[in-house]
Amino acid sequence: MKEGSFAVLTSGELVVSTNDENFMFEVDRNFYYLTGIDFPGILLILEKEASKEPRTTLFVPEKDPDKEKWTGFIPSREELSEKSGIALCDIKYLAEFDSAVTALGEGERYSVCYAYYQDVPDNIPEPAPNLIYYRLCDEYLDIEVEDIMEIMKPLRSVKTPGEVEAITGSAKITDKALRAVAYELSAGKMEYEMIALFNYTVARNHARNAFHTIAASGEYATILHYIDGENEMKEGSVLLFDCGAAKEWYNSDVTRTFPVSGSFDEKQRMIYSIVLEANKLVAREARPGISLAELNEITKEFLASELKKIGLIASDDELVKYYYHSVSHSLGLDTHDPFDRNAPLAPGNVITDEPGLYIREWGFGIRIEDDLLITEDGCRVLTDFIPKEIEEIEALIRG
Repeated sequence: MKEGSFAVLTSGELVVSTNDENFMFEVDRNFYYLTGIDFPGILLILEKEASKEPRTTLFVPEKDPDKEKWTGFIPSREELSEKSGIALCDIKYLAEFDSAVTALGEGERYSVCYAYYQDVPDNIPEPAPNLIYYRLCDEYLDIEVEDIMEIMKPLRSVKTPGEVEAITGSAKITDKALRAVAYELSAGKMEYEMIALFNYTVARNHARNAFHTIAASGEYATILHYIDGENEMKEGSVLLFDCGAAKEWYNSDVTRTFPVSGSFDEKQRMIYSIVLEANKLVAREARPGISLAELNEITKEFLASELKKIGLIASDDELVKYYYHSVSHSLGLDTHDPFDRNAPLAPGNVITDEPGLYIREWGFGIRIEDDLLITEDGCRVLTDFIPKEIEEIEALIRG
């Protein structure tokens, strides 16, 4: 933060879905990164006044025995202090927040305030961080309001060993759940059965889904974010399964493509082999100094060359018909963690590696996705224990 600045963050609020029912609470990831707290209705002020020690103040709800009978226990100041590492004397009640935030704009102590603004579609309710942003803009006309993501992005993009361990732990649960799906996979079953089995296994391991599980068979595997899962899996088809578990809010993101009948046919095997080689190529090329955009160009060049060899395309510009997404994104507290696609990668970055080819006229799509940790001299595949070789995949399906 700049000298003479303050920041205001919120954990977020419960959002009403219908009548007296709320959506499941999702903590604001920046707030969680700074505090380790995932309870709604908590506010955080960070102050960096010139020539003074920085100050951190947390504003929390008071204990309410009557409310706790209905919605569960409200954490105490002592519990939140232990969880966040913020001194007990710096944890105040929400009733004090308005006067505290108003006082920040008095005098000439601060010239900049930081807040988080998230772009959302018009039909989506404004998230709690946006409301804080609007309030600061309205109240402090003489103070410049800046996006706190410019500070948070570089912090969150380089993972600590503890964060890497959390992501790897999530990936191990993903592996268990994927194997459960593979053991039960067969023609005649429904895509939603596989989704339910994956989600059940994740929940049994005391984790949550990182995102909506995608189970796309046949031509539906050519739709990138197909989440309906309403189709019967046919003999001879493949199932593209994009999934991830999340533990302690740290996400994994893995895709495997399974032959529903236990074996790939000739065309499926050919395309799978190309995608697998592209997946391995990205892992070889991922290293400090290269960007996500450059990794995607390397992937496109390889895929175009291979598709020309098998006669599926005649020129590089035709590749977009069969490959129409990027090969990588940053991964962490968000499945798509904030990151500049053109920035050089650095040790500690965690990214995905997900080439794919989607051949609608052949009735299938194939994607293989791993999670990579950028190291000092290359990368480490955090999901290397999840089978992906053709022989491994077919053996898994056949039990």
